[in-house]
Amino acid sequence: DGRRFYADPMVVQWQGRSFVFVEEFPYATAKGVVSAMEIGPHGPVGAPRPVLETGTHLSYPFVFERDGAMWMIPESSSSGTVDLYRAEDFPGGWKHVATLISGIGVGDATVVEHGGRLWLAGTVGGGDASTWDALHLWSAERLDGPWTAHSENPVLLDALGARPAGAFYKRGGELWRPAQDCTTGYGAGLALCRVTKLDDEGFAQDVVTVLRAGGADWPGSGLHTVNWSGGLEVVDGCRDRRR
Repeated sequence: DGRRFYADPMVVQWQGRSFVFVEEFPYATAKGVVSAMEIGPHGPVGAPRPVLETGTHLSYPFVFERDGAMWMIPESSSSGTVDLYRAEDFPGGWKHVATLISGIGVGDATVVEHGGRLWLAGTVGGGDASTWDALHLWSAERLDGPWTAHSENPVLLDALGARPAGAFYKRGGELWRPAQDCTTGYGAGLALCRVTKLDDEGFAQDVVTVLRAGGADWPGSGLHTVNWSGGLEVVDGCRDRRR
Protein backbone atom coordinates (compact mmCIF):
# COMPACT_ATOMS: atom_id res chain seq x y z
CA ASP A 1 0.00 0.00 0.00
CA GLY A 2 3.05 2.26 -0.17
CA ARG A 3 3.08 2.75 3.61
CA ARG A 4 5.25 -0.24 4.56
CA PHE A 5 7.37 -3.02 3.19
CA TYR A 6 7.43 -6.73 3.98
CA ALA A 7 10.61 -8.81 4.10
CA ASP A 8 12.18 -12.05 5.39
CA PRO A 9 9.22 -14.42 4.75
CA MET A 10 9.18 -17.69 6.69
CA VAL A 11 6.53 -20.33 5.89
CA VAL A 12 5.58 -22.94 8.52
CA GLN A 13 2.92 -25.58 9.06
CA TRP A 14 0.79 -25.85 12.20
CA GLN A 15 -2.07 -28.31 12.72
CA GLY A 16 -2.59 -28.77 8.99
CA ARG A 17 -2.55 -25.04 8.18
CA SER A 18 0.11 -22.90 6.51
CA PHE A 19 1.32 -19.55 7.84
CA VAL A 20 3.80 -17.01 6.56
CA PHE A 21 5.68 -14.78 9.00
CA VAL A 22 7.36 -11.59 7.80
CA GLU A 23 9.13 -8.48 8.96
CA GLU A 24 6.66 -5.61 8.54
CA PHE A 25 8.33 -2.20 8.38
CA PRO A 26 5.89 0.75 8.52
CA TYR A 27 7.57 3.87 7.18
CA ALA A 28 5.72 6.00 9.76
CA THR A 29 7.47 4.35 12.71
CA ALA A 30 10.69 3.17 10.99
CA LYS A 31 10.70 0.14 13.29
CA GLY A 32 10.12 -3.45 12.23
CA VAL A 33 7.53 -5.75 13.79
CA VAL A 34 6.78 -9.41 13.14
CA SER A 35 3.53 -10.01 11.28
CA ALA A 36 1.81 -13.19 10.09
CA MET A 37 -0.91 -14.35 7.73
CA GLU A 38 -2.47 -17.68 6.89
CA ILE A 39 -2.14 -19.17 3.40
CA GLY A 40 -5.30 -21.03 2.40
CA PRO A 41 -5.94 -23.29 -0.60
CA HIS A 42 -6.63 -20.23 -2.76
CA GLY A 43 -3.88 -17.95 -1.48
CA PRO A 44 -3.40 -15.49 1.40
CA VAL A 45 -6.22 -15.19 3.94
CA GLY A 46 -6.26 -11.44 4.52
CA ALA A 47 -3.20 -9.23 4.98
CA PRO A 48 -0.34 -9.81 7.42
CA ARG A 49 -1.17 -8.64 10.94
CA PRO A 50 1.32 -7.85 13.73
CA VAL A 51 1.94 -10.71 16.18
CA LEU A 52 5.10 -9.54 17.96
CA GLU A 53 6.32 -6.03 18.71
CA THR A 54 8.97 -4.95 21.20
CA GLY A 55 10.79 -1.74 22.00
CA THR A 56 13.42 -2.51 19.38
CA HIS A 57 13.47 -3.21 15.65
CA LEU A 58 12.55 -6.82 14.76
CA SER A 59 13.14 -8.66 11.51
CA TYR A 60 13.92 -12.15 10.11
CA PRO A 61 11.31 -14.10 12.14
CA PHE A 62 12.89 -17.55 12.33
CA VAL A 63 9.84 -19.68 13.29
CA PHE A 64 10.03 -23.44 13.81
CA GLU A 65 8.34 -26.38 15.56
CA ARG A 66 10.11 -28.35 18.27
CA ASP A 67 8.88 -30.55 21.13
CA GLY A 68 5.26 -30.01 20.14
CA ALA A 69 5.45 -26.22 20.35
CA MET A 70 6.11 -23.34 17.97
CA TRP A 71 9.13 -21.18 18.63
CA MET A 72 10.49 -17.95 17.19
CA ILE A 73 13.90 -16.30 17.16
CA PRO A 74 13.44 -12.86 15.56
CA GLU A 75 16.45 -10.77 14.69
CA SER A 76 16.89 -8.08 17.34
CA SER A 77 20.52 -7.17 16.68
CA SER A 78 20.00 -3.53 17.63
CA SER A 79 19.31 -4.65 21.21
CA GLY A 80 22.48 -6.78 21.33
CA THR A 81 20.55 -9.97 22.16
CA VAL A 82 19.27 -13.14 20.54
CA ASP A 83 15.91 -13.97 22.14
CA LEU A 84 13.71 -17.07 22.11
CA TYR A 85 9.89 -16.88 22.14
CA ARG A 86 7.21 -19.59 22.43
CA ALA A 87 3.71 -19.25 20.96
CA GLU A 88 0.86 -19.63 23.45
CA ASP A 89 -1.87 -18.76 20.93
CA PHE A 90 -0.37 -19.46 17.51
CA PRO A 91 0.17 -17.58 15.25
CA GLY A 92 0.18 -14.93 18.01
CA GLY A 93 0.60 -15.03 21.77
CA TRP A 94 4.41 -15.00 21.75
CA LYS A 95 6.01 -15.23 25.20
CA HIS A 96 9.67 -14.48 25.84
CA VAL A 97 11.32 -17.65 27.14
CA ALA A 98 15.05 -17.00 27.19
CA THR A 99 17.86 -14.77 26.00
CA LEU A 100 20.17 -17.13 24.16
CA ILE A 101 23.02 -14.70 23.43
CA SER A 102 23.64 -11.25 24.89
CA GLY A 103 26.11 -8.44 24.46
CA ILE A 104 26.49 -8.90 20.72
CA GLY A 105 24.43 -8.00 17.66
CA VAL A 106 23.70 -11.13 15.61
CA GLY A 107 22.21 -10.85 12.14
CA ASP A 108 19.54 -13.32 10.98
CA ALA A 109 20.03 -16.03 13.63
CA THR A 110 19.13 -19.45 12.19
CA VAL A 111 19.07 -22.74 14.14
CA VAL A 112 19.62 -26.30 12.89
CA GLU A 113 20.13 -29.65 14.60
CA HIS A 114 23.17 -31.45 13.21
CA GLY A 115 25.56 -34.08 14.53
CA GLY A 116 23.61 -34.49 17.76
CA ARG A 117 23.82 -30.80 18.67
CA LEU A 118 21.95 -27.58 18.03
CA TRP A 119 23.77 -24.97 15.99
CA LEU A 120 22.93 -21.29 15.70
CA ALA A 121 24.33 -19.42 12.71
CA GLY A 122 24.34 -15.66 12.24
CA THR A 123 26.52 -12.78 11.12
CA VAL A 124 28.40 -10.37 13.37
CA GLY A 125 30.11 -7.13 12.41
CA GLY A 126 33.19 -5.56 13.93
CA GLY A 127 36.84 -5.10 13.14
CA ASP A 128 37.48 -5.83 9.47
CA ALA A 129 34.21 -7.78 9.11
CA SER A 130 30.58 -6.78 8.65
CA THR A 131 27.18 -8.35 9.08
CA TRP A 132 27.24 -8.92 5.32
CA ASP A 133 30.25 -11.23 5.26
CA ALA A 134 31.21 -12.69 8.68
CA LEU A 135 29.44 -15.89 9.74
CA HIS A 136 29.56 -16.92 13.40
CA LEU A 137 28.37 -20.15 15.04
CA TRP A 138 27.16 -21.11 18.50
CA SER A 139 26.19 -24.58 19.75
CA ALA A 140 24.07 -25.99 22.57
CA GLU A 141 22.61 -29.22 23.91
CA ARG A 142 19.24 -27.59 24.61
CA LEU A 143 17.26 -24.94 22.82
CA ASP A 144 17.25 -22.63 25.83
CA GLY A 145 21.02 -22.99 26.17
CA PRO A 146 23.59 -22.34 27.34
CA TRP A 147 24.93 -21.46 23.89
CA THR A 148 28.71 -21.58 23.38
CA ALA A 149 30.50 -19.54 20.73
CA HIS A 150 32.55 -21.54 18.23
CA SER A 151 36.29 -21.37 18.90
CA GLU A 152 36.96 -20.49 15.24
CA ASN A 153 34.52 -17.55 14.98
CA PRO A 154 34.12 -16.08 12.47
CA VAL A 155 33.97 -19.47 10.78
CA LEU A 156 33.47 -17.91 7.33
CA LEU A 157 34.43 -14.58 5.79
CA ASP A 158 32.72 -14.34 2.42
CA ALA A 159 30.26 -11.75 1.12
CA LEU A 160 28.96 -14.33 -1.35
CA GLY A 161 27.65 -16.86 1.15
CA ALA A 162 27.91 -15.84 4.81
CA ARG A 163 24.71 -14.09 5.92
CA PRO A 164 21.76 -16.50 6.40
CA ALA A 165 18.89 -16.20 3.92
CA GLY A 166 16.49 -18.82 5.28
CA ALA A 167 16.30 -22.11 7.12
CA PHE A 168 18.77 -24.95 6.65
CA TYR A 169 17.32 -27.85 4.66
CA LYS A 170 18.16 -31.43 3.68
CA ARG A 171 18.57 -32.49 0.06
CA GLY A 172 19.77 -35.92 -0.98
CA GLY A 173 20.83 -36.66 2.59
CA GLU A 174 23.06 -33.56 2.64
CA LEU A 175 22.70 -30.35 4.64
CA TRP A 176 22.14 -27.16 2.66
CA ARG A 177 21.62 -23.51 3.53
CA PRO A 178 20.51 -20.43 1.59
CA ALA A 179 22.74 -17.40 2.05
CA GLN A 180 22.68 -13.80 0.92
CA ASP A 181 24.91 -12.83 -1.98
CA CYS A 182 26.15 -9.42 -0.85
CA THR A 183 29.04 -9.12 -3.30
CA THR A 184 27.40 -6.19 -5.10
CA GLY A 185 25.23 -4.91 -2.23
CA TYR A 186 23.15 -5.99 0.72
CA GLY A 187 20.68 -8.74 -0.22
CA ALA A 188 21.53 -8.45 -3.92
CA GLY A 189 21.08 -12.17 -4.56
CA LEU A 190 20.71 -15.65 -3.12
CA ALA A 191 23.36 -18.36 -2.86
CA LEU A 192 22.38 -21.99 -2.32
CA CYS A 193 25.19 -23.67 -0.39
CA ARG A 194 25.98 -27.32 0.39
CA VAL A 195 27.38 -27.61 3.93
CA THR A 196 30.40 -29.94 3.93
CA LYS A 197 31.56 -29.38 7.51
CA LEU A 198 29.73 -28.30 10.65
CA ASP A 199 31.31 -29.40 13.92
CA ASP A 200 33.48 -28.20 16.80
CA GLU A 201 36.51 -28.05 14.51
CA GLY A 202 35.03 -25.68 11.95
CA PHE A 203 32.64 -24.94 9.13
CA ALA A 204 32.82 -25.28 5.34
CA GLN A 205 30.39 -25.04 2.45
CA ASP A 206 30.28 -25.14 -1.33
CA VAL A 207 28.31 -22.40 -3.11
CA VAL A 208 26.47 -24.42 -5.75
CA THR A 209 24.00 -21.95 -7.27
CA VAL A 210 23.70 -18.16 -7.19
CA LEU A 211 20.45 -16.40 -8.13
CA ARG A 212 20.98 -12.71 -8.85
CA ALA A 213 18.63 -9.80 -9.33
CA GLY A 214 18.49 -7.64 -12.40
CA GLY A 215 18.33 -10.47 -14.91
CA ALA A 216 16.41 -13.62 -15.79
CA ASP A 217 16.26 -14.83 -12.17
CA TRP A 218 14.53 -11.67 -10.89
CA PRO A 219 13.99 -8.36 -12.70
CA GLY A 220 14.30 -6.19 -9.60
CA SER A 221 17.23 -4.90 -7.58
CA GLY A 222 17.49 -7.54 -4.87
CA LEU A 223 16.75 -11.09 -3.73
CA HIS A 224 16.87 -11.58 0.00
CA THR A 225 15.49 -14.79 1.58
CA VAL A 226 13.89 -18.09 0.56
CA ASN A 227 12.09 -20.74 2.61
CA TRP A 228 10.10 -23.90 1.91
CA SER A 229 7.50 -25.89 3.88
CA GLY A 230 4.44 -27.99 3.14
CA GLY A 231 4.70 -27.64 -0.63
CA LEU A 232 4.95 -23.84 -0.43
CA GLU A 233 7.97 -21.72 -1.33
CA VAL A 234 8.31 -18.08 -0.29
CA VAL A 235 10.92 -15.62 -1.54
CA ASP A 236 11.27 -11.86 -1.21
CA GLY A 237 12.81 -9.41 -3.62
CA CYS A 238 12.67 -5.69 -4.23
CA ARG A 239 11.97 -3.58 -7.28
CA ASP A 240 10.51 -0.21 -8.18
CA ARG A 241 6.78 -0.51 -7.33
CA ARG A 242 5.91 2.07 -9.97
CA ARG A 243 6.86 -0.31 -12.77
